[in-house]
Amino acid sequence: MVVNQKPVAIYDSIANEYTKSKDLPFRIYIERPTLLKLIGDSMVDKRVLDLACGSGYYSRLYRDKMRASFVYGVDISKSMIDIAESMECPNTSRIRYKVMNVGEMDVAEPIDHLEKFDVVSAAYLLCYAKNPDELLRFCEVIASNLKDGGKFVTLSDNPNENLAKYVTHRKQLEKYTIIKTLLNGVSTPIEGDTIQYDIINTDTSVATFTISWWSIPTYEWALRQAGFSSWRWINMELDVNSGQDPDYWSDFLTDCPIIALEATK
Repeated sequence: MVVNQKPVAIYDSIANEYTKSKDLPFRIYIERPTLLKLIGDSMVDKRVLDLACGSGYYSRLYRDKMRASFVYGVDISKSMIDIAESMECPNTSRIRYKVMNVGEMDVAEPIDHLEKFDVVSAAYLLCYAKNPDELLRFCEVIASNLKDGGKFVTLSDNPNENLAKYVTHRKQLEKYTIIKTLLNGVSTPIEGDTIQYDIINTDTSVATFTISWWSIPTYEWALRQAGFSSWRWINMELDVNSGQDPDYWSDFLTDCPIIALEATK
């Protein structure tokens, strides 16, 4: 992994491996139900902007499972968008994809001059900000595309997680298929530190990428500056209907690598 490699280059190179990771147990039994619970039971007649949509995994769920009236998926990686579009039927009218860098989107008006959205989803977008200004820019783009009273939902790297455990208990944690490495050489992160993620697929292929560590106060500063009126952090939960053994997932959930966020404009 080249630490200073741009996200577009990283995700173009791991598009297939990252797409495979959507079928991993932590995605299916924890990540997905937690995010969809934030969205609510139904998106009927609602329009959704899915930023950092990757290969369209959640975009399709919003349309097909949650019954959103329209979904617009945006990602920086052309390879990811190519995969997303390959999974669609010709002339699909309720979903559209576009290759675009969220950090370069206009904050003065919504994307493509469309009307504002009821929901903006941006799974794992915010932790890609390389500095506080870019983090603020991401939040401003989200706010500018969201209706007043609209909902922003995201998943992100958990700033509260004890990263030292990946040094002391790495082998035990590999069963959860996420390994994190703090690249500053110590176990306590500071603002802007780089964290490497290795997500291990069932076929042993690995999706490797890096994100930036930001504290809860820094995230909340950006939300406040961008015009969000309220927000809450939500711990990940195991789907009670999953049939999974809660004891198996106990270590993962007690000090989880992922956290969810809901904010209202």
